[in-house]
Amino acid sequence: MGSEILGGKYKVSSKDVSDLDSMMKKGELIYAPYYQRNFVWDMKDQIEFIETILLGYPCPEIFIAEGKRDLERNIKYIHVIDGQQRLTTIKRFINNEFPVKEKYYKELSDEEKTKFLDYEIGTVTLKLNPEQDILEIEEIFRRLNKNKYTLNETEKRVSLLSNNNFMLFARLLSGDLIIKENEDLEENEENLFINNPFITSEFKKWASDKDFEKIVNYIEERVYSPKQIKQNYATKDIIDIIGTYIKGNFFSRILLEDEIVELTNEVDKKKTKIFTLFSKIIDIFLKTKFPIYEGSRKKDYFMTRGNFFTLVLAFMLNDEFIENINIELFEKNLHNFLKTIPDMYVQSVKNSVMDKKQRETRHKYITEILSKSLN
Repeated sequence: MGSEILGGKYKVSSKDVSDLDSMMKKGELIYAPYYQRNFVWDMKDQIEFIETILLGYPCPEIFIAEGKRDLERNIKYIHVIDGQQRLTTIKRFINNEFPVKEKYYKELSDEEKTKFLDYEIGTVTLKLNPEQDILEIEEIFRRLNKNKYTLNETEKRVSLLSNNNFMLFARLLSGDLIIKENEDLEENEENLFINNPFITSEFKKWASDKDFEKIVNYIEERVYSPKQIKQNYATKDIIDIIGTYIKGNFFSRILLEDEIVELTNEVDKKKTKIFTLFSKIIDIFLKTKFPIYEGSRKKDYFMTRGNFFTLVLAFMLNDEFIENINIELFEKNLHNFLKTIPDMYVQSVKNSVMDKKQRETRHKYITEILSKSLN
């Protein structure tokens, strides 16, 4: 039974794990990636939380807000304001994705399963409209997480610039956001589509017929590790790539919020061209057999984070390279470059990816390679 708090602002009750699992399976729970962070708990965190439940110890409440009803599916969506890490961990454990004390969920005794499913988690239901009272919900989320895991700089910008087309575009390119027409949505993509009320119909229409998947698949498979993707490195780097392309010069650190806002109109005007450039560059990369470099921890050297950043920008800032690149020459010149790779270049890759001087050093060498690889 719930209790009304603070003049009807929210209601406190509880839900058992069985109810929450059922809601997740039905697709009723919506995580809000436009102000929440990605799933970042490591295995130690997940195991400790499941142990907490199995031991019957209390855990912090989850915060939710009721969304709209889906008449076709006969369900009412519940927006998870705070609690994504815990709910995802519960789902993963029930799906037997990891063991706790050498036991998977399926290996628990009936008594242990019953105890686990009957465990009650405090639930705070905010009496706010998750599609209208956005600023207040974001402020609640910020306060709830102030003393928890610190949001990284990119996550803060994603939270603050939820409705910014520059940010939305960068997130589409990195795979942090998916936009498709309703009929094209797969079950696991539905939440990503419906839970951001900020995306305008115009932007959705523009994005829905673009093949972002090709770009996203490449960077996820070849460039960024799962950990880097969870930490939003891909989004951060793409923000910097677009910002550098628009500004026409290199800079250190990630763009600040006001800088992103200042560049947004220009990005919006050029987003089709930028998308086309990204797409053509990935096509070139797919055709290229990049040489292996034994001197690097990641042997696919030119697909390290810093080198990928540099290669993409070298093409974007010299778009004549895209139309005139000779793949065979390109491969040969990259191979020869690695034979006598300058120490200055090696250090520019090892050192801070964000440093302006290192970016300029890498750009100089890669641009020279590309200029010698044309038809």
